[in-house]
Amino acid sequence: IEHQKELNAYATITSDKTGTVYRTNENRIIVGELYLDAKMYSAKEGEDLRYGEEIEYEVELSNMGMTNSDDKTVTTLIAKVTDYLPKELEGISVTYSAYEILDYSTMELSEEKVEKTVDITGTATDENGEKLPNVNLNIPIPHLDTVKLIIKAKAGFVYEKTRVENSVIAEAERVYTVETNVIVNTILPYDY
Repeated sequence: IEHQKELNAYATITSDKTGTVYRTNENRIIVGELYLDAKMYSAKEGEDLRYGEEIEYEVELSNMGMTNSDDKTVTTLIAKVTDYLPKELEGISVTYSAYEILDYSTMELSEEKVEKTVDITGTATDENGEKLPNVNLNIPIPHLDTVKLIIKAKAGFVYEKTRVENSVIAEAERVYTVETNVIVNTILPYDY
């Protein structure tokens, strides 16, 4: 598995009196770092979309890797999730179930996942007129857990057949930034 290494460890002891060297059996340990895995699916991948037709993107974010630490401040990742929908798609909502952080200093999490739905209609821009992400969430993901998001959007008005590509970016402290696979669709003109 990616991001893992095998360590071969053994102990050597030398007798002070006789100078005899004793060596233990080799112990093989698999160790690795935490990492974030991100995948995206859509039942409509590759299909033509008509004006106003909805599309759902299912995103899976997994906190993977191997660790023997019980320290939740080390093993829980807070994934910053962003999605800049193509301008030809109009955001509707994003729904996900995740644990809530009860105490940031200890990373104590709620006992159950809480489902949330966020309205992502409209397009926001910063003070320079640059488009802000439609989806911009911070989601805690405990070690070896997976969070699923459903991003809903609909096809906007276009004058000609238009290819659109969408992917989601996830990043967290102590791990590298990952991008999901790209979902490609074509939006058809209103009267096509």
